[in-house]
Amino acid sequence: MDLGRALHFHLAVSGNVLCFQASLSRVCSGICWFQALAICPYLTVIFQRDERGIYGRFYVSHLLSRSAEKSAKPVYGNFVSLKVPKSVMKDSTDKARKIELLGAASLSLAMVALIFVVQRFAVVPPNVIESVQQDPISVFPDFASIERVDVKKQQFFDYLQGYVEAENSRIMEVREQLLAYSAIVGSGVGLSRRERQDVLQLAVKYELDADLNSDRRIISALLARVDVIPTSLVLAQAANESAWGTSRFALEGNNIFGQWCYEEGCGIVPERRIRGAKHEVKRFDSVVSAVEAYFLNINSHHLYQDFRDLRARMRRQQKELDPMELAYGLGRYSERGDNYVDEVQTIIEQNELRQRDRS
Repeated sequence: MDLGRALHFHLAVSGNVLCFQASLSRVCSGICWFQALAICPYLTVIFQRDERGIYGRFYVSHLLSRSAEKSAKPVYGNFVSLKVPKSVMKDSTDKARKIELLGAASLSLAMVALIFVVQRFAVVPPNVIESVQQDPISVFPDFASIERVDVKKQQFFDYLQGYVEAENSRIMEVREQLLAYSAIVGSGVGLSRRERQDVLQLAVKYELDADLNSDRRIISALLARVDVIPTSLVLAQAANESAWGTSRFALEGNNIFGQWCYEEGCGIVPERRIRGAKHEVKRFDSVVSAVEAYFLNINSHHLYQDFRDLRARMRRQQKELDPMELAYGLGRYSERGDNYVDEVQTIIEQNELRQRDRS
């Protein structure tokens, strides 16, 4: 980079002009001299115009002054005739490069400081990612591809047991809350507005009779419905209703308990549905939904009142829930009646499912 560009760069970076001087030296033979002292006090810029156009030369001003003193001639009158040694020009070039580097370094430091200040004090809005609610994705296992029957049964029970136990745990939490409400009412203290609202919502969910007109009666009726079902009994029914998870309704609609619905389009139409029948096999979004619907069905539908009575009696007698005995209360779950009960009990015994109740 030549000295002129270096001087221009320094002028642009610093933005601080120390002095500018323009003077007419003399007019002779069509030659005009202009002198400008700019940016660096040690440099003198001389622009000359002649037949070749306008061009400039850079000299060290204090060296020029010394030469003028020796010759005892005016400085401006001897600019053309002066010959600046190469060493002087080299020194001036080196100084210009130093100025350029110093300016570049100063600019870099200024940019670093600016970045630091912006990052330190600027208010940057947080990067908020809006969550999108999506329907659960459930892929039912392909139990039909398992050739060994014993392995298929084991994997079916292992797969479903976690869902059953999770629903039982959730129901038990609600039951414990109801027991606490029952103790409050039994002590003669009324329920708060929020507590009574909770009780009434449960009464609607579990389809209690509307003629129950006291907190005590409502809570007592709910305790007969809001209760667990032995894991072994649930697994046995699921195996029977879904053909060990291989039925069309299990694969296409996550329906492992054979539950029906009665609105057009609510489920899957059975191929062997008799003429005039309106029912469909309900379609569920997930196994979780199917398990929740099964528990609510057993705990609320009037067809399974015998089941709930058997369970409530075991509770009063402080006995463990016996799946074999409770199975008698599910005779109306299928058109096969007593044969259905036998099938469920056989599955429980042959597969030793009662051990899963104690796991």
